[in-house]
Amino acid sequence: MKYTFFYSWQNDLPGKQHRYFLEKVINVAIKKLKDKDIVFDLEKDTRGNVGSPDIIDTILQKINNCSIFVCDLSAEHVPNANVLFELGYAVNRLGWDRIICLFDREIISPEEMPFDIKKNRLTAFSPTDSGEIKRLSKILENNAVSLVKDGKINDPFLEEEKSYIDKIILDVLYSFSEIFYGTKSLKEISKLLECSTLPEVEQSFPSYLALNDYSSNLELAREKLKEFSVSSLFPSEWRNTIISLIKWIRSYQLFVSEIPRTNPFPFLIENEIPGIKVVSGKEINPNNPALSKLVLQKLDNDKYEVITSTEYAAREAVLLSKNIKIKSAMKDEFCDYVKGIKAIANHWLLITGGEFLLSQDFYVLGRKNH
Repeated sequence: MKYTFFYSWQNDLPGKQHRYFLEKVINVAIKKLKDKDIVFDLEKDTRGNVGSPDIIDTILQKINNCSIFVCDLSAEHVPNANVLFELGYAVNRLGWDRIICLFDREIISPEEMPFDIKKNRLTAFSPTDSGEIKRLSKILENNAVSLVKDGKINDPFLEEEKSYIDKIILDVLYSFSEIFYGTKSLKEISKLLECSTLPEVEQSFPSYLALNDYSSNLELAREKLKEFSVSSLFPSEWRNTIISLIKWIRSYQLFVSEIPRTNPFPFLIENEIPGIKVVSGKEINPNNPALSKLVLQKLDNDKYEVITSTEYAAREAVLLSKNIKIKSAMKDEFCDYVKGIKAIANHWLLITGGEFLLSQDFYVLGRKNH
């Protein structure tokens, strides 16, 4: 997962010794954490946006979504009211374990702090002391490592919701990785996401890999968009990712559809795939999605096993048991769709910690690939 520091800063003290000094401390800690494969970002309040009608809601949402709250309590006699308000909200939402309170020892002492603050852990600093940035950043780094290691900043609810989006993206990437590399696994998906230039696809491949219209994924994405739109618990970038996914799936559905179209069907239809049989998933199990098709591989004893599933709008899924090949004139357009889902996936990984969560509700881990 990707974590965040929320920084509540003083706006009535010299920025060089406080706001920007502590911002540098946090950024140094973030860099050190990245070296340990722990990804943090810095979020700040938006007090500078004077006149914004939803300024408080924006700040509170950022605090809700942050992993660790860092505040500067430096002030003569009584800390800044804005900082105290944000701290109070953070205590209620996050708990003291995920809060780091800093104060300039040359301006205020712990004894001058409100009682409910001074009884908790406070960290003094002096912006004029040499080596202070290194010392403070190490404190933040150690706290972050400890919280991550102890599982205190992993939100099970957000992780569960993230796994649904991961599932939508992975379903598409698994198919494309098999088209380009001949097999599907997380290793091939990583290769696909990291490549700067897509491999050439000259060979034919099973049609069920490319003709999936991801109808149930589209339905799931729309459900999640509704959830994310009515709750402040989810970062706005999550909603943006869902919207991008919905647009991509709808466009891809038109691209691979056999319905009358202005553009030609993008694939050449070739031979039957030996030993492959395609049946309606709905007929096998009424709980399966309406358009689901099960792809079966014939075994030696004349029985079949399910090797994958796909979704296909045509009632008679004749094409799904055949190999197909991308028409030369359509390769660029096909690759544009692959690049599109790659961009969505890479951005999603960037904002959610750089890894996919494989929920056992969706995937049977350790199952042999077909």
